[in-house]
Amino acid sequence: MKDQETFLLADYIGDSADVNIYNGAAEYGPVALVARNRDVLFDDVTAPGHARRHRRSDSAIYWREFPSVVAEVLRDTAAIFKALRWMSAREFFYAAMLPNKKMAARALLQVFRPKVFFARDAYNYAHILRHGELKKIGGRHYSVNVGYPAYTNIFPTSRYMSFDTYFGYGRELYRRHYADRWPDGMKVVAAGSFRPTIDQFEHSRRADKNGDIAVFTGVMVPEPALVEFVRTLADALPERNILLQIKPKYAESEIGRRFLAECTRDMGNVFQSTDTVYEILERVEYSFTDPGSIVVEAMSMGVRSFLVDVCSWHRTCFYRDYPEVVVNGGPEAAEKVRLIDSGALGYPWEEMKDVADLSGQHFVDRFKEVLRSDFPCNPQQSDISQPAA
Repeated sequence: MKDQETFLLADYIGDSADVNIYNGAAEYGPVALVARNRDVLFDDVTAPGHARRHRRSDSAIYWREFPSVVAEVLRDTAAIFKALRWMSAREFFYAAMLPNKKMAARALLQVFRPKVFFARDAYNYAHILRHGELKKIGGRHYSVNVGYPAYTNIFPTSRYMSFDTYFGYGRELYRRHYADRWPDGMKVVAAGSFRPTIDQFEHSRRADKNGDIAVFTGVMVPEPALVEFVRTLADALPERNILLQIKPKYAESEIGRRFLAECTRDMGNVFQSTDTVYEILERVEYSFTDPGSIVVEAMSMGVRSFLVDVCSWHRTCFYRDYPEVVVNGGPEAAEKVRLIDSGALGYPWEEMKDVADLSGQHFVDRFKEVLRSDFPCNPQQSDISQPAA
């Protein structure tokens, strides 16, 4: 395959949330999508027409490089054996595959030679090797936080990462608990959630709302205390609609169905909602959720958001450092709603400005700001975006 200079090469996984990123990058030059693996199929919804579509098999190691590549793989394998031979067979197998993963990244990048690689695999240690190969061709490595570490402060999948720019929900969590293990030059940009559409984001922040309350849950559905939270909240605020959204994989389980039945039994103002998180956030004024990303996503969308902290075995949670946005029961949650509505209590937007992105900008606008900073030339004059002579 002939080498193709590309502005942005994206790790394509068929996620419609990535389309705004592809479109934003297209202002700077050609965009190419490379499917994560053979099971990922392209479609017209998640792969816009302006973006080239490729498979990993479009990578190439050229014959002239073959001897040096083999020698490098052998040297790396020997070094791994010397340093890590104490590992179990299973652990060592994964380590021994690292030289091959590095060559796979090189084979891909030398064909496309992107100015930017947009990664969706920050949890995959092989991305560190890809960053090293990108540096060799002068490319930049971007990625996005797809889940906030709310069950504990430190997730092993995020502990060691290597990007030039990482788009997160906010900055403070990463500054406190991760920055000491990340490269010194790695920039963390508070950008909010990349999943809501621009229309959903803007409507949520500007629309007149009716005072409804959303309760989001998933992993905590087995907790009796969460049932009590929903029921006591609804009982204390009978004039409000309580929209209860259970993550689909939990809602479809037996325990999820039992949770829903217990929450709604004889409660005239508790309703299950099967709309998406962002469709719900467009309509409600308050959000209460068990530990998860929605706490900060809702803040970014202008919704007064709180963590429901009722699980006795949940040991560590970053949100607890901000007690103003934590509630320990339904009566306390209802009291906060009434105080805020009356003006006696303000929502702590100022205190949360480093925890969540409260800029009022949609994710794609933050993404474009980074592009303008990293590539300050006029996109229309970039030789990347000009047809070949």
